[in-house]
Amino acid sequence: MFPTSYGKQQCRIRQLSDFTPDAGKEVKNAVIALKEKGAKGIILDLRGNPGGLLLEAVNICNIFLAKGNLVVSTKGKVEDSNFVYETSAPPVDTEIPLAVLINRAALLHRRSLPAHYKIMIVQSL
Repeated sequence: MFPTSYGKQQCRIRQLSDFTPDAGKEVKNAVIALKEKGAKGIILDLRGNPGGLLLEAVNICNIFLAKGNLVVSTKGKVEDSNFVYETSAPPVDTEIPLAVLINRAALLHRRSLPAHYKIMIVQSL
């Protein structure tokens, strides 16, 4: 589901198809493996990703953001439905260059990562 490849001067994390229960763990393990192989940058391809579990999207942000950063908040019709999601664990790497490829999906990552991280968002229509 989450293939990785590593080239001479680049690395790539291809197509994360949705935010399933273990998506955060899969991305974290892939990033660690790429770093161990000497990766100098990460490309996270979220194009066509229809979404899924919000907590897994937050967990993926946690890989690149320091603990305690606001990622997203939700607001419901009743106050008990309001939630704030922050990064809750130490990150894997806050310095590695990161590009996120998105289209209409993955708005959470489009809005939260650039606020805290030097990131390039590449959006296709």
